[in-house]
Amino acid sequence: MEKVLSLFWKFRNNHEHQRKNNRTIDSLSEPELRQVAEYLSFLRFRSRVQRKSSIGEKKLAELYAQFSDDDRQLAEEGIEDYNRDLLAEDNKLPPNVARCG
Repeated sequence: MEKVLSLFWKFRNNHEHQRKNNRTIDSLSEPELRQVAEYLSFLRFRSRVQRKSSIGEKKLAELYAQFSDDDRQLAEEGIEDYNRDLLAEDNKLPPNVARCG
């Protein structure tokens, strides 16, 4: 019986709270209502984004460690390509423009 009474009071208090909120909402102007709607949309978006990015720092550290050698190798290969592309661009510049290297 106590559980039933407890649920009843929670429902009653929640219902009264909703009526107060409805009175507050009814008193808002159109621009204020738009602001509230935008804010609620933002909160919904943020809750979805936060759930998706729930990977822990420990897991990220493990992934970085796992792929560090591959990353280093790709970076070194990329530097060579980057340098070659810079030199190719320098060769296309007019003679009066300063060149790299």
